[in-house]
Amino acid sequence: MLYHVPDRRAAAAEFRRVTRPGGRALIVLNGSGHLAELRDLMTSTAAAQGLPAEAIGADYQTYLQVTLDAGARLLAGVFGSVQRHDFDAELVLPGAAPVAGYVASMRSTRAMPDPAGFVAATCARIPFGPDGTFRVRTQSGLLFCR
Repeated sequence: MLYHVPDRRAAAAEFRRVTRPGGRALIVLNGSGHLAELRDLMTSTAAAQGLPAEAIGADYQTYLQVTLDAGARLLAGVFGSVQRHDFDAELVLPGAAPVAGYVASMRSTRAMPDPAGFVAATCARIPFGPDGTFRVRTQSGLLFCR
């Protein structure tokens, strides 16, 4: 949720303030590569439809401002110790339905003149592999702060 907070430094200081002496704060954030294949798919669809880069980019730019790297630096400024634990995995999507749901849920998609058309165009561009699946990397992590 840190990417939704207007003053991230103040939020980090508040996390520290409410953590009792000897206590720990656990912060979970996504890495910059999280769902990159979906982001690239949506961006290329927007470009193919002649939509400006901001049509998709605004949602992701907000999110990319507080990734694991940035979050670790931010929290290290207020906590004495920040340990990072990364969790990299992969979603194996056997069809277009999960992609359609994700794309349709995006604020940027809902603001388009033809959201359903954009969802359909995005799904038509899914690069399914030889096994019939679309693979999407996930990258998240835990910041263990003391």
